[in-house]
Amino acid sequence: MCTEYEDSPGIESPITGIVSMIDGIEYPANINKEVIRKAEELGIVICYGASDLLEFEGAMCAEFGACDGVTIKLGQNGFVKNICSDDDCPYYHLELKNAKHEVRAEWEPEPGVSCRVTGTMPCEEFRIMEDGELFGTGIVFAMESLKYGEN
Repeated sequence: MCTEYEDSPGIESPITGIVSMIDGIEYPANINKEVIRKAEELGIVICYGASDLLEFEGAMCAEFGACDGVTIKLGQNGFVKNICSDDDCPYYHLELKNAKHEVRAEWEPEPGVSCRVTGTMPCEEFRIMEDGELFGTGIVFAMESLKYGEN
């Protein structure tokens, strides 16, 4: 689901630290504002499904409609943005083509799991629970992992 993120032996990474604060969070995933602030300070992104949305919090903040699933392309600075006035803009299509990473939300990917979020960049997964059962999964990744030439 995630490209493996490697910790240094004996040292917990900031990503692992954020994951440890939110793993097992109860649905709906209302992540503590202090955790979001800490993630933002560290350049870390928390991404998860909520209702019919794909949420990004921390160093990137946005929500995307995802009721049928969605794939969000990420360039080296975050979201690929269309700076033109129409969707046929050649610059936008070039940016999409060159985007190295993506985050994907899948709804009901398997029985008993409502939402699974995956990423192509190095990341760690966390669980979202509902009444003691797995509701879905989210991911945590560093903005640094989006930089071209490093992955």
